[in-house]
Amino acid sequence: MTAKKRSTTATWSDPDDAPELTETFFKQADEYDGRKLKPRGRPKAAMTKEPVKIRLDADLVAALRESGEGWQTRINDTLRASLTLAGRLEPRPPTPCTGKTGPTPQALNGAARDAAS
Repeated sequence: MTAKKRSTTATWSDPDDAPELTETFFKQADEYDGRKLKPRGRPKAAMTKEPVKIRLDADLVAALRESGEGWQTRINDTLRASLTLAGRLEPRPPTPCTGKTGPTPQALNGAARDAAS
């Protein structure tokens, strides 16, 4: 009959025999809040975004990407402002982390008017 193999090595009796606690050890350690395991990663947002696939004109996407980092957020803000201006969405309250609501429909209207002239 085969003996059951221990999954861990024998415990040490001398505290000096304990393994060194390295940075890697702490990165891999579990965190608890009382008896509850705290989940890793970014906390869930109150309002999450939904990934979608949309086909846009190549020159439009190129211009948006050239505008720098955050171009997808600017697309979201522009669409939200447009729908708010059309009366299809209610204005959104400020986000708790930044206090910003995004561009106003009036500001986007002025930017579009300036770009057209």
